[in-house]
Amino acid sequence: MRRGKEHKSHKKASNTNNFVERPELNPESLRISGKILEGPEDIPHGSYHTLTIEQNDELLIIKGNWLKYQLDRVKEHVQKDQQHSL
Repeated sequence: MRRGKEHKSHKKASNTNNFVERPELNPESLRISGKILEGPEDIPHGSYHTLTIEQNDELLIIKGNWLKYQLDRVKEHVQKDQQHSL
């Protein structure tokens, strides 16, 4: 049961800079939960949002230090996606 105000969600294309706190990889999408650091004026900076990244959505990931297994996993998923696109 959910208490408090009910919020309707809707999809909106936007460019934001997020601090990712919880990524979830599902078969159809990548869900990213975290704090908005920068973005359009209508999205409050410092607020928390969950973004859903679906196939063919554009995504730029900036991360200071990648571990080898993390890069390998990203490359593996990109290769799988490219094979399905053929």
